[in-house]
Formats: sequence, C-alpha cells, structure tokens
Amino acid sequence: MGDASKSIIYFVIASVTVLVTVYLVMTTIHLNIISETKGPIHWHADFEIWVCDKKIELFEPRGLSNKQGVDLMHAHNDNRIHVEGVLIDKKAASLGTFFYAVGGSLSDDGIKVPTDDGIVSAHDGDLCNGKAGKIYAFVNGNLIANPREYAISPYEKVPPGDRIKIVFTEKS
Repeated sequence: MGDASKSIIYFVIASVTVLVTVYLVMTTIHLNIISETKGPIHWHADFEIWVCDKKIELFEPRGLSNKQGVDLMHAHNDNRIHVEGVLIDKKAASLGTFFYAVGGSLSDDGIKVPTDDGIVSAHDGDLCNGKAGKIYAFVNGNLIANPREYAISPYEKVPPGDRIKIVFTEKS
C-alpha cells in the first residue's frame, strides 16, 4: 500500500472516530440539559407484593444483565426498584412504568406480576380467601391513591427512599 493510500485510510478512520465521539458527547450533553434531573440519577425504592396473604416474588433474572426490567427501571432479584440513568420526565420513574418494564402491570384496581410460575394477577372483586378482594398500595406506611402514577422518591438509600407495599386482600 502506498503512502497516499495509507494517508487516506488514516484520515477516514480518524474522521469517523472524531465524528462519533462528537455525536456521543453532544447527545449526552443535550439529554442532561433537557432532563428533569439535569443528569443521570441512581434512585432506589424497596417493594413487597402480597396477594391473599402470600408474598409474590418477581421472576428470576435471566441472561448476563442479571436484571428484571430495562436499564432505566429494573430490579436485581432484591425487591428493590432501581432507577438508573437520565430521566427526561419524572413520570418515567413511576410504579406503573416499573411494572410495565418487568412485564407486568399496575392500575388502581389490579396488578399483574410475572413470576417463575407464570403471571400472578388480581383485580378488585376477585376472590381472596373466599371473599371479594381489593388492591391497596402503601408508600412508607401511607395508603396512596393511583399507585400506577406514583413516582419513586429521589433517594439512593432506603430509607429515606420509599418502602412500597402492594397488597391484594379481602380485608379493609
């Protein structure tokens, strides 16, 4: 290969490297500027799910990532919600988003949780211990309305981060 060919190849490789680096830097800066959190975050909230007096556990993580969910919202088989990354909107750190990320759902009147034995679901009015049950959501011991919309508190440690308990029961 001649000197001219080597120079052209070097220039192409250097140009591509510089362009990719500039693009990544600018994208990162732009995301941090437009995000509500003004940069990456790492928040946690502990959670428990109970259906008719039985504690429900999420499915075992599979693969190399060792997580249940997606990069932004996940758990590591530790009953702890992990919110990691840049939040454009705090709604992206809601309980509804977490359940969706792990393959389930949460609403005002029901829950679906993926477990190793399949989906566990419960909706208001379903039978629980022979009586009509209802879904309740508690954050730090306080009953909350509209649990799907509840956004995780911005803390890395628990406490002061949230302790969340979702219960489907026939009891009031």
